[in-house]
Amino acid sequence: MRNLQDIILSLLIFALLCLQNCATTGVSGKRSSAQYRADILKYKSLVKQNPNDATGYIELSVISLELGNMSMAKKLIARAYQLDQTNPKMLFYLGQIFEKLNQKKNAVKFYKQYRQVPLTSPYRRQMSMRYEVLNREIIQSELQQMLAQEANLNIADIPPKSVAVFPFSYQGQDQTYAALGTGIGEMMITDLGQVNGLKVIERIRLQAMMNEMSLSQSGLVDESTAPRFGKLLGAAKIVHGNYDVVKKNNVQFEVGFWDVTKNYFPPLTSQRDVMSNLFKLEKDLVFSLISDLGFELSAQEKIKIQQIPTKNLQAFLSYCTGLEMENSGQFNEAATAFQKAIQIDPTFKNANEKIESNQSLAAASQSGQLDAALVSLASRIAPATTKTDLVNNRLTNISASIGTIFIPGPDRRESAQEASHSGVEVLGDLPLPPAPPIIK
Repeated sequence: MRNLQDIILSLLIFALLCLQNCATTGVSGKRSSAQYRADILKYKSLVKQNPNDATGYIELSVISLELGNMSMAKKLIARAYQLDQTNPKMLFYLGQIFEKLNQKKNAVKFYKQYRQVPLTSPYRRQMSMRYEVLNREIIQSELQQMLAQEANLNIADIPPKSVAVFPFSYQGQDQTYAALGTGIGEMMITDLGQVNGLKVIERIRLQAMMNEMSLSQSGLVDESTAPRFGKLLGAAKIVHGNYDVVKKNNVQFEVGFWDVTKNYFPPLTSQRDVMSNLFKLEKDLVFSLISDLGFELSAQEKIKIQQIPTKNLQAFLSYCTGLEMENSGQFNEAATAFQKAIQIDPTFKNANEKIESNQSLAAASQSGQLDAALVSLASRIAPATTKTDLVNNRLTNISASIGTIFIPGPDRRESAQEASHSGVEVLGDLPLPPAPPIIK
């Protein structure tokens, strides 16, 4: 990087030329000509007085971005990142710069760090919104490319240590439990995500595929369709099945662990337990699949998998309902369902995270940032939510003992941890988090 004084002088000259010749452009209209001149000199002075303070570099980078000088914006934001990797404004504008460079995957890695940004920061909502929108855009684009190239896809190219968990189909009549299969599937995805070396297909990618192919959740997977889904999702193993809640509060799952690379489709196996052992049953399924995949778990991985998000069945059912509403693009209603889950169990971290993400999706949809084609990434079947007082009373009794043998607590990786293991592309000579990028 050139001498800082030369860089800022170049920025000042560029700004003056831009303001003289491009005063009517939308970008330079963010501030008046006089304000740009004053701000450049102000932050130049700040950098000179405090060369190890990221603030001046961030502000000058934002000015460069507004004026369309991407080269300067990259140099200055890279310096700011070297000085302070946690500044919310810097993280947001790093994402903005990557978006301008059409490097969406890199932008997502920075936006996803909104979970580490203080709730009081105005950039947290902006980062959350851009993360949710970009993530959906990336997934939809990738799936469209896969579908276009489907004839050239080869099952032999699928990573052997990869798995997709399809939502479980409900076979019963009591609509109280109609969304349970979606929540159990999500819980399995979260648990499997704790296994190092295992590629787990995220729920939103599975939903996007279902949407692109105009599929519903009911009767989705069979031996004839599984190989195709495995190729499109990049999943060697497919978990699927159905469930029912039978008399005396027993829940029964019929589950299949299919290997599409080996063309091995064994019949569904049945597992049944009392409703109060629902999460134990889910953990048994997860450990069985991990064993089948040939993984040896560390003690830490076992502890993480044994954690449960909530001990309260009512809270979990509200969470499941929220997931289905999110699937159908009803983001405000989904946020309400997740808020209800939090009211029932204030320690339910998963539900709390979902409130924020769905509020961001709702805001993005209303502001036009979220394309209409991306609003619904799954089945358009609206979840049923009708419950009677009798059912609520029964669930309250069941909730009192559910999950007591497990360790309650958070059960998913933080975004900073995911970023540090993401293997994302580089911009310039240094990688993205945790190492700071030096941008050419």
